[in-house]
Amino acid sequence: DALWIRCDLPGVSEDELEITLERKELTISGRQMSQGRVDFEPVAAEYRTGIYQRSFHLNREVDEASVKARLRNGVLDLEIPKSPDARPRRIPISGN
Repeated sequence: DALWIRCDLPGVSEDELEITLERKELTISGRQMSQGRVDFEPVAAEYRTGIYQRSFHLNREVDEASVKARLRNGVLDLEIPKSPDARPRRIPISGN
């Protein structure tokens, strides 16, 4: 059991990205600077460049030590496993 978050981050590299998890608050921040030539002005752009940040409040207990992040082809995938204490467990029923 895990939570999954997927973010489109075109043009962002691993060294421009920071992910933190503190007290159920997951924050993704980074920057994507224009890599175009200095001597021309683009007419149109498919995505914005600059600094960005997004935070998510996680309403479940998670296993912070087991969080995995993968950045591939401009897509960030986060796998956030639930804490073993937060997973449902079957309670045995006894008779009399």
